Order: sequence, then structure tokens, then C-alpha cells
Amino acid sequence: MAITEYPPLIKLRGTRQPVWKRVLLVGGAVLCFVVGVLGWLVPVITGIPFYIMGLILLGMASPRVIEWVNHAEARLSPKWRKRLRAGLRKIPIRKVRESIQG
Repeated sequence: MAITEYPPLIKLRGTRQPVWKRVLLVGGAVLCFVVGVLGWLVPVITGIPFYIMGLILLGMASPRVIEWVNHAEARLSPKWRKRLRAGLRKIPIRKVRESIQG
């Protein structure tokens, strides 16, 4: 079985975000992580989608987080990489969908 090469999960931006935008992105990420923890405590919804969304928001605020997420995603098996990318493309926020490659 041939291994499919995927591009990095999240595109690196050439420009830095303004401070106010980074603060909003970090705040949104913290909110997603809090909802994710509540999702683990309350068995109605799972917290995993909120953790992933929080990481993407942090990645949009910091290039270091993007590099870390891309490195962690590259260690997944091709099957899980394909599933992760397909699931992330379903996120209803246009900016998030545009930042996902492959």
C-alpha cells in the first residue's frame, strides 16, 4: 500500500496578525478548551471537536502552534490524517476551512 504524501495541515501565514486579533483568537481558543473540558464532564457531547477547534484558533494566532500542530499531525497514520482533514473541512467558519490544506 502506497503512503500518500499530504501537505502540512495548517498553512503558515507570511504576515503576523494584529494584537487585537491575536487576543480574540486566544480568547476563542480558551473558550473552546473550557467547553471541551465541560464536554468530558457532561456526557452529552464529546470535547474532542472543541479541542481541535481551540488548537486551530491558537494556530491562527501563533506560528509556533501551527508548526507544533503540523508536526503532530504528520505523525498520524495516513488513514487518520485523511479523516482529520475531512472532518476539519466541515467546520462552518470560512477562515478555518481556508487554513486547512489537503
